Amino acid sequence: VLILKESREYTFDFSCKIENGEIKAVLKNSDKNDIFVLTPLDMERTVYLESGRYYLDIECYKAYGNYNFKWK
Repeated sequence: VLILKESREYTFDFSCKIENGEIKAVLKNSDKNDIFVLTPLDMERTVYLESGRYYLDIECYKAYGNYNFKWK
């Protein structure tokens, strides 16, 4: 769960170093509808978000390695 205290533009960065398999990061709104998906091929997104509660799902499919998800 991400709780954003102010409405503004946020930049999200998803970096990963995995071997085999697939990985993606999905940001969802409070109704759990997808806002965007980040993958190793599409690793950064800037969006305007209202303050509130959001959900982050990291989905791995037969993947192993490391990932880092950050926002500013």
